[in-house]
Amino acid sequence: MPPIKPEMSVSVIDDMVEVWFLFGRSIKKKLLGNLLNHYLEIGCSTQQNGQEDTCKYQPPDFKEPTQTLNTEEAFNRIVSDQKGGLELWYEDIRVDLEVNLESSVFSTTKHISLKIWSSQFKDHDKDHSSPMDRVSSFLDLVFQLVDIMKPKYAFGSLYGEQDSGEEITREVLDKSGIPGIFWINLFTKDLISRIGEEKLLSAPAWKVDKISKDQILLVVTSSPLSYKQEADQIEDFLYD
Repeated sequence: MPPIKPEMSVSVIDDMVEVWFLFGRSIKKKLLGNLLNHYLEIGCSTQQNGQEDTCKYQPPDFKEPTQTLNTEEAFNRIVSDQKGGLELWYEDIRVDLEVNLESSVFSTTKHISLKIWSSQFKDHDKDHSSPMDRVSSFLDLVFQLVDIMKPKYAFGSLYGEQDSGEEITREVLDKSGIPGIFWINLFTKDLISRIGEEKLLSAPAWKVDKISKDQILLVVTSSPLSYKQEADQIEDFLYD
Protein backbone atom coordinates (compact mmCIF):
# COMPACT_ATOMS: atom_id res chain seq x y z
CA MET A 1 0.00 0.00 0.00
CA PRO A 2 1.49 3.39 -0.95
CA PRO A 3 1.98 6.01 1.76
CA ILE A 4 -1.13 8.05 2.54
CA LYS A 5 -1.22 11.81 2.97
CA PRO A 6 -3.49 13.96 5.12
CA GLU A 7 -6.00 15.99 3.16
CA MET A 8 -5.25 19.68 3.67
CA SER A 9 -5.96 22.54 1.33
CA VAL A 10 -3.70 25.52 0.76
CA SER A 11 -4.98 28.62 2.55
CA VAL A 12 -3.91 32.07 3.61
CA ILE A 13 -1.88 30.52 6.43
CA ASP A 14 0.31 28.42 4.13
CA ASP A 15 3.38 30.09 5.68
CA MET A 16 2.68 28.45 9.02
CA VAL A 17 4.32 25.30 10.35
CA GLU A 18 1.72 23.07 11.90
CA VAL A 19 2.15 19.82 13.85
CA TRP A 20 -0.92 17.63 14.33
CA PHE A 21 -1.12 15.13 17.18
CA LEU A 22 -3.84 12.55 16.50
CA PHE A 23 -5.76 10.58 19.11
CA GLY A 24 -8.04 7.64 18.54
CA ARG A 25 -9.27 7.37 22.09
CA SER A 26 -11.09 9.58 24.56
CA ILE A 27 -8.72 11.86 26.44
CA LYS A 28 -9.18 12.32 30.16
CA LYS A 29 -9.74 15.97 30.96
CA LYS A 30 -7.19 15.75 33.76
CA LEU A 31 -4.52 14.77 31.23
CA LEU A 32 -5.23 17.82 29.10
CA GLY A 33 -5.10 20.00 32.20
CA ASN A 34 -1.74 18.45 33.09
CA LEU A 35 -0.38 19.44 29.68
CA LEU A 36 -1.48 23.07 29.95
CA ASN A 37 -0.10 23.44 33.46
CA HIS A 38 3.12 21.65 32.52
CA TYR A 39 3.75 24.14 29.74
CA LEU A 40 3.64 26.92 32.33
CA GLU A 41 5.93 24.95 34.63
CA ILE A 42 8.66 24.63 31.98
CA GLY A 43 8.64 28.37 31.30
CA CYS A 44 5.84 29.03 28.82
CA SER A 45 3.93 32.25 29.23
CA THR A 46 0.52 33.25 27.91
CA GLN A 47 1.74 36.80 27.23
CA GLN A 48 4.80 38.10 25.40
CA ASN A 49 5.83 40.17 28.41
CA GLY A 50 5.99 37.07 30.60
CA GLN A 51 2.76 37.72 32.45
CA GLU A 52 0.62 34.64 33.04
CA ASP A 53 -2.56 36.11 34.52
CA THR A 54 -4.29 36.73 31.16
CA CYS A 55 -4.16 35.13 27.73
CA LYS A 56 -5.59 35.30 24.23
CA TYR A 57 -8.22 32.57 24.17
CA GLN A 58 -9.71 31.09 20.99
CA PRO A 59 -13.35 29.95 21.45
CA PRO A 60 -14.18 26.32 20.56
CA ASP A 61 -15.74 26.90 17.14
CA PHE A 62 -12.53 28.63 15.93
CA LYS A 63 -14.63 31.20 14.04
CA GLU A 64 -15.08 33.83 16.70
CA PRO A 65 -12.28 36.34 17.35
CA THR A 66 -9.89 35.68 20.19
CA GLN A 67 -10.84 36.89 23.65
CA THR A 68 -8.64 38.15 26.48
CA LEU A 69 -9.38 35.99 29.49
CA ASN A 70 -7.91 35.15 32.83
CA THR A 71 -5.48 32.30 32.12
CA GLU A 72 -7.03 29.95 34.67
CA GLU A 73 -10.48 30.55 33.18
CA ALA A 74 -9.18 29.90 29.66
CA PHE A 75 -7.51 26.65 30.79
CA ASN A 76 -10.72 25.54 32.50
CA ARG A 77 -12.79 26.23 29.37
CA ILE A 78 -10.40 24.31 27.12
CA VAL A 79 -10.28 21.35 29.50
CA SER A 80 -14.06 21.33 30.00
CA ASP A 81 -14.93 21.71 26.30
CA GLN A 82 -11.92 19.71 25.07
CA LYS A 83 -11.83 22.39 22.40
CA GLY A 84 -10.34 25.84 22.03
CA GLY A 85 -6.97 27.47 21.70
CA LEU A 86 -4.51 29.98 23.09
CA GLU A 87 -1.19 31.65 22.41
CA LEU A 88 1.94 30.45 24.18
CA TRP A 89 5.27 32.25 24.42
CA TYR A 90 8.31 30.07 25.04
CA GLU A 91 11.83 31.42 25.06
CA ASP A 92 11.99 33.36 21.76
CA ILE A 93 9.05 31.77 19.97
CA ARG A 94 5.27 32.31 19.85
CA VAL A 95 3.14 29.23 19.31
CA ASP A 96 -0.60 28.71 18.85
CA LEU A 97 -1.98 25.69 20.71
CA GLU A 98 -5.29 24.38 19.37
CA VAL A 99 -7.32 21.59 20.94
CA ASN A 100 -10.08 19.69 19.15
CA LEU A 101 -10.71 16.44 20.97
CA GLU A 102 -14.34 16.28 19.86
CA SER A 103 -15.51 15.21 16.40
CA SER A 104 -16.71 18.09 14.23
CA VAL A 105 -17.79 18.89 10.69
CA PHE A 106 -14.18 19.85 9.98
CA SER A 107 -12.57 16.62 11.16
CA THR A 108 -13.62 13.32 12.67
CA THR A 109 -10.14 12.92 14.12
CA LYS A 110 -9.43 13.96 17.69
CA HIS A 111 -6.34 16.11 17.62
CA ILE A 112 -4.20 18.80 19.20
CA SER A 113 -2.05 21.04 17.05
CA LEU A 114 0.92 23.35 17.59
CA LYS A 115 1.26 26.15 15.02
CA ILE A 116 4.10 28.57 14.51
CA TRP A 117 4.78 31.14 11.77
CA SER A 118 7.66 29.97 9.58
CA SER A 119 9.26 33.43 9.74
CA GLN A 120 10.33 32.55 13.29
CA PHE A 121 12.72 29.99 11.78
CA LYS A 122 14.42 32.56 9.56
CA ASP A 123 17.44 34.71 10.39
CA HIS A 124 16.77 37.80 12.51
CA ASP A 125 19.05 40.43 13.93
CA LYS A 126 21.84 39.53 16.33
CA ASP A 127 19.77 40.48 19.38
CA HIS A 128 17.53 37.46 18.84
CA SER A 129 18.23 33.75 19.20
CA SER A 130 19.33 31.78 16.14
CA PRO A 131 16.89 29.87 13.92
CA MET A 132 18.39 26.64 15.27
CA ASP A 133 17.66 27.74 18.84
CA ARG A 134 14.06 28.45 17.91
CA VAL A 135 13.72 25.06 16.21
CA SER A 136 15.01 23.47 19.43
CA SER A 137 12.49 25.44 21.49
CA PHE A 138 9.64 24.35 19.23
CA LEU A 139 10.74 20.72 19.32
CA ASP A 140 10.87 20.93 23.11
CA LEU A 141 7.15 21.77 23.14
CA VAL A 142 6.51 18.89 20.74
CA PHE A 143 8.43 16.45 22.98
CA GLN A 144 6.53 17.59 26.07
CA LEU A 145 3.15 17.09 24.38
CA VAL A 146 4.11 13.64 23.07
CA ASP A 147 5.38 12.57 26.47
CA ILE A 148 2.26 13.68 28.38
CA MET A 149 -0.55 13.06 25.91
CA LYS A 150 0.73 9.89 24.16
CA PRO A 151 -0.83 10.55 20.72
CA LYS A 152 -1.52 7.75 18.25
CA TYR A 153 0.45 9.56 15.55
CA ALA A 154 1.84 13.01 14.79
CA PHE A 155 3.05 14.78 11.68
CA GLY A 156 4.03 18.33 10.84
CA SER A 157 5.35 20.60 8.11
CA LEU A 158 4.51 23.84 6.34
CA TYR A 159 0.74 24.10 6.12
CA GLY A 160 -0.40 23.56 2.55
CA GLU A 161 2.68 21.62 1.47
CA GLN A 162 1.18 18.23 2.26
CA ASP A 163 0.00 16.33 -0.77
CA SER A 164 -3.72 15.89 -1.15
CA GLY A 165 -4.96 12.39 -0.33
CA GLU A 166 -6.73 10.32 2.26
CA GLU A 167 -7.19 11.99 5.63
CA ILE A 168 -5.05 10.33 8.28
CA THR A 169 -7.31 8.92 10.96
CA ARG A 170 -6.86 6.16 13.50
CA GLU A 171 -9.14 3.96 11.39
CA VAL A 172 -6.95 4.48 8.32
CA LEU A 173 -3.77 3.71 10.24
CA ASP A 174 -5.37 0.62 11.77
CA LYS A 175 -6.04 -0.68 8.26
CA SER A 176 -2.29 -0.92 7.63
CA GLY A 177 -2.07 2.55 6.16
CA ILE A 178 1.47 3.92 6.16
CA PRO A 179 1.85 7.69 6.36
CA GLY A 180 4.05 9.77 4.14
CA ILE A 181 7.11 11.50 5.60
CA PHE A 182 6.81 15.10 6.75
CA TRP A 183 9.22 17.40 8.57
CA ILE A 184 8.13 15.99 11.96
CA ASN A 185 6.93 12.40 12.25
CA LEU A 186 5.88 10.45 15.34
CA PHE A 187 5.70 6.68 14.99
CA THR A 188 3.99 4.65 17.71
CA LYS A 189 3.56 0.94 18.46
CA ASP A 190 1.65 -0.25 15.40
CA LEU A 191 3.70 1.71 12.88
CA ILE A 192 6.97 0.77 14.58
CA SER A 193 5.94 -2.87 14.30
CA ARG A 194 5.05 -2.53 10.61
CA ILE A 195 8.14 -0.61 9.56
CA GLY A 196 10.65 -2.03 12.04
CA GLU A 197 12.29 -0.27 14.98
CA GLU A 198 15.83 -0.84 13.71
CA LYS A 199 14.97 0.59 10.31
CA LEU A 200 13.32 3.66 11.82
CA LEU A 201 16.24 4.34 14.16
CA SER A 202 18.71 4.05 11.28
CA ALA A 203 16.78 6.38 8.96
CA PRO A 204 19.00 9.11 7.42
CA ALA A 205 17.26 11.95 9.25
CA TRP A 206 18.61 14.96 11.17
CA LYS A 207 17.11 13.68 14.41
CA VAL A 208 15.65 10.29 15.36
CA ASP A 209 14.78 9.87 19.04
CA LYS A 210 13.30 6.87 20.80
CA ILE A 211 11.14 8.71 23.32
CA SER A 212 9.80 5.52 24.87
CA LYS A 213 9.34 1.86 24.00
CA ASP A 214 6.40 2.68 21.75
CA GLN A 215 7.33 6.18 20.51
CA ILE A 216 9.94 7.20 17.94
CA LEU A 217 10.13 10.83 16.82
CA LEU A 218 11.80 11.51 13.48
CA VAL A 219 12.70 15.04 12.35
CA VAL A 220 13.88 15.16 8.75
CA THR A 221 16.05 18.31 8.76
CA SER A 222 17.08 21.07 11.14
CA SER A 223 14.58 23.46 9.52
CA PRO A 224 10.98 23.06 8.33
CA LEU A 225 11.79 25.51 5.51
CA SER A 226 13.83 22.93 3.61
CA TYR A 227 13.15 19.24 3.99
CA LYS A 228 11.17 17.84 1.04
CA GLN A 229 14.08 16.25 -0.85
CA GLU A 230 15.37 14.60 2.30
CA ALA A 231 11.83 13.47 3.19
CA ASP A 232 11.52 11.72 -0.16
CA GLN A 233 14.83 9.95 0.45
CA ILE A 234 13.72 8.80 3.90
CA GLU A 235 10.36 7.63 2.53
CA ASP A 236 12.19 5.53 -0.06
CA PHE A 237 14.49 4.16 2.65
CA LEU A 238 11.66 3.18 5.00
CA TYR A 239 9.14 1.88 2.52
CA ASP A 240 11.34 0.30 -0.14
